[in-house]
Amino acid sequence: MGSELSKTNIRPPTITITIFNREVYALIQTQLDPERIRISDMTYDLYSLDDLQRFLEHQEYPLVKNDYENESLMLMKRERMWYRGTNGASGSGLGYMWFTVDGREQSANFFIDPNREIWVVEPKGRKVYRLLPGSQVTLAYI
Repeated sequence: MGSELSKTNIRPPTITITIFNREVYALIQTQLDPERIRISDMTYDLYSLDDLQRFLEHQEYPLVKNDYENESLMLMKRERMWYRGTNGASGSGLGYMWFTVDGREQSANFFIDPNREIWVVEPKGRKVYRLLPGSQVTLAYI
């Protein structure tokens, strides 16, 4: 799959700002309030929601049949390969999370934009939205 992505004409995102991991941690804690947070990089490059949506429009769905967890992980893998086209030395603003909404546990991706707003990214489609009221995030990884 990676070689297929590298052969596309998807222009890499334009990095707008780079922020430190302590700010990423605080944003996740404030906006998602997860039970656990895993931060893997010292700094994170943020790019626009428009760039993310442009990337999502070029993805074929489903990435993995009937498996939200693997869909989320596959989307994150593809995004990382696309982001690497920027030659950035930091992590990107797309992460992975587990959450419960309406009593159902599921995984999805989340995205931090340059305005420091966090968005939920549905891995099985092109939906990007704010976390629904009443959702309980158990894990956030970026």
